[in-house]
Amino acid sequence: MYPTHFDKALLFLLLLLWLGADAAVSGKSKPAATTQPTPPPVTVEVIVSEMPATVYLPTSTSGETHTITFFVRSRTPAMLEVQITSAGLGGAMFRTNAGSAPVAGSMPNTPNSFASQYCPAVTGKLTPCLTLPRLDQHGMHLQVELPVQLVPQPGNSVAGKILMFAAGQKPLEVPLTLQRLAPELTWTYVQWGLGIFVPALLSFLFGYSSGKFNLWNTERREQLNRLRSFKDEKFTELNVFFGTYYGNLYKDEGPTTFVSTMYKKLAEQNYLPQIPLRERRKLERARRKNKLESFKKTLAKVFPEWEQAIKHPTAGNDGQ
Repeated sequence: MYPTHFDKALLFLLLLLWLGADAAVSGKSKPAATTQPTPPPVTVEVIVSEMPATVYLPTSTSGETHTITFFVRSRTPAMLEVQITSAGLGGAMFRTNAGSAPVAGSMPNTPNSFASQYCPAVTGKLTPCLTLPRLDQHGMHLQVELPVQLVPQPGNSVAGKILMFAAGQKPLEVPLTLQRLAPELTWTYVQWGLGIFVPALLSFLFGYSSGKFNLWNTERREQLNRLRSFKDEKFTELNVFFGTYYGNLYKDEGPTTFVSTMYKKLAEQNYLPQIPLRERRKLERARRKNKLESFKKTLAKVFPEWEQAIKHPTAGNDGQ
């Protein structure tokens, strides 16, 4: 019995189903390979220390360069070959401390001895590009000489950076700013200080002086009022004292001892405390120096009612 057309179609359909199932199983058992992303390079594994962020140049300098020293070392135990240069710092030149780390060639291991190198490492002079062939964790000191003419004007500044390269790693950038000090800044600060301090001081002195003057003026008026009241109350007694006793004492004592004796009598009669403080001090000075005319002049100013009797004790004026 021969297969019919129906049987052939059925067999062909079964064959297609079997092939599809086999392909699905094969796809699950053999996953497609994926591409792994390449990790980005890391920054140069170098640690920089003792490097100032800003280098302050003096207002005026006699040299053409300004030298700073900084320290570099590897962050990892592995030795690195590092190239060092600069950007934005003009003709900055580098050199290494020969005693700090091994470098290519023969170098003396002497303290504070520096050897200059090119890129690659070449000894002999300063170089704008320096190679450190074997930088390890012990590190080394470097020097960089900066041209001061980068900042010719006082008060200006220049921003640059020091660059460090290593194979397969991103460059390390160390920012560095050069700034020249401005002499006018000092004068500006002085002017600013004077602008605040001087008015404040003048205000204080004016207020203090005004207060002292007001106090003195008040006390002076009180002393004069007290003297006026005293003379009104003791007018008769004072008239006898200066009109009679004063002249008689001068005749008895004479000009040599009269001042000291009369000063003592004024105190005994309780007249001295009634005299204002300013005139009392003048009388005290005249007594110490035994100045008769000054003593009489001051006393007559305090008691003008008996001025003639005080200034001319020998004239026989008996006062008012």
